[in-house]
Amino acid sequence: MCGARIAVSVKRMGVFGRSDARVLKEGIDGTAVICECRSHEERYSSPGEGPASALSAFGIGHIVYYLTLEVSVPGRAPYEMNGKFRVPAKAQKLSPLPFHTKPIGRGLIVPVKVDRENAEKVVIDWEQFDPKNRQTAYG
Repeated sequence: MCGARIAVSVKRMGVFGRSDARVLKEGIDGTAVICECRSHEERYSSPGEGPASALSAFGIGHIVYYLTLEVSVPGRAPYEMNGKFRVPAKAQKLSPLPFHTKPIGRGLIVPVKVDRENAEKVVIDWEQFDPKNRQTAYG
């Protein structure tokens, strides 16, 4: 898993364009395993120091991640893709309590939608993701 497969590199910014909304509505259901994950906030000297951290602790806003995903859809071979994704802070909330969060990370399985004509166009379906019932590929 998350090995040497066909690698596709794309620049993604989550569910913010009309194209992404179309893929979410009409795309093929699938799953993806996060193989690599790096927060855009890692450029700050201490974890949790970035500008989004204070609000994200309350489940507000989003955090930008650089992700490598292993995408699986029925009837197709799994493939890897790299991109920049906006992850809603609420996807990391474990309870209504502030700071009760768990960042996304390696091995997490997320629901995706894949464009029917262009398999390089992958959108993480955060509306279907339940942060309290996380599934991981690596146990």
